[in-house]
Amino acid sequence: GAFDRADSFSLAVWLRGRGNLPMAVFQKLDNGQRRRGYEWSFEDVALVGIQRWAARLTIAVSSDAPGDGLRIRTRERLRLGDWYHIALTYDGSGKASGLRLYVDGKPFVTEVLQDSLSGAVATDAPLRIGSKALGAPFVGEIDDLRLYRRVLPVDQIRQLAVDDVPRAIVSGVTRAIASITAGEQPPVFSFRCRRSASAGASARSYSYELGV
Repeated sequence: GAFDRADSFSLAVWLRGRGNLPMAVFQKLDNGQRRRGYEWSFEDVALVGIQRWAARLTIAVSSDAPGDGLRIRTRERLRLGDWYHIALTYDGSGKASGLRLYVDGKPFVTEVLQDSLSGAVATDAPLRIGSKALGAPFVGEIDDLRLYRRVLPVDQIRQLAVDDVPRAIVSGVTRAIASITAGEQPPVFSFRCRRSASAGASARSYSYELGV
């Protein structure tokens, strides 16, 4: 997952956040000051409906934060406690317009918070889930995380969202499967967790490190 500013890539995942607080989701960052790399986070949490919390998903691709980077955020909040299939594509243009977000197989409206990337973004840091050293820990479940060295076409994103269903939770990991694959068509990295807790078990804060 060491993609640079001019590299196209895609990240697709089944995701369900929980709770009522902001949290980090993915962090591939060299450190907590410069924050070179990319990160996802749930922010701007608000109460919607009756005892339902929702948050905006923010995605940052940075060379030297806070001045050199791209940041987009969903215009609508995503309900915490619900499963979503989320896919991000980046075309290597170095522009915020090159970031496109899809939720449940459909384009999702985002707003640009920053559009000033000029430096490198590649880092050898591992991809982390909810690292406490870099932000608030993740609370929720993740399944079928996939990274690609290309922009996924819309029909393939739709297929991942429709044909694959969330079937594992990070908070009850008993085994993690990671595979590096060759060629353009399969993902260059895939991650799936097996659960030991029952489906009704409550989620807890979680931090996990993937060596990619």
